[in-house]
Amino acid sequence: MPTRRTLWMSLFVVLITAGALLAFVVTPLAAATPTISLLTPAEPQPADALVDVPIQISQVENLGAWEFDLSYDPALVEVVGMTIEPFFGAEFDCTAATQRCVISLGPLREATGNASVGAISYGTVPGASGEGVIAILHLRPTGRSGTTGIALSNALITDAAATAQTPAVQPASLTLEGEESLYLPLLSR
Repeated sequence: MPTRRTLWMSLFVVLITAGALLAFVVTPLAAATPTISLLTPAEPQPADALVDVPIQISQVENLGAWEFDLSYDPALVEVVGMTIEPFFGAEFDCTAATQRCVISLGPLREATGNASVGAISYGTVPGASGEGVIAILHLRPTGRSGTTGIALSNALITDAAATAQTPAVQPASLTLEGEESLYLPLLSR
């Protein structure tokens, strides 16, 4: 006949085994890494008109803030502005009790061919989740034709509780086409 101690030991072993199996079965899958992408147009753009480039984030949960640095060819474009999109929140006429309000950070041009952009949000409602366009980047071509790479670096996002995470980034390229002008010196006799 088993003793009380033996029964307790058997019960303990069964509970530990069941707990280990349950932990193995119920372990959630690792969360996907959010990704920030620039959605540059696939076709060449005029070298004499502003180009709007959407900034998209995917696989995000409760987005509270974001920032990254850009590098590009200053002989072809310069960053001249950014507009926040409703997916991220409202930048103007915002009520924090009923909306996610946004403060834009930049663009800050740090050096020729480099800029920093970002935004923070606040309010009582949850931050953006899923996939969407968080802002539109405004680029001014210099009038020259060519292709510039647009690299993203030092990217950081936070959730609405300020928990930081490093997202994946996808670089882009932008092709500009325009009529090349040839200026000859004026000679007078």
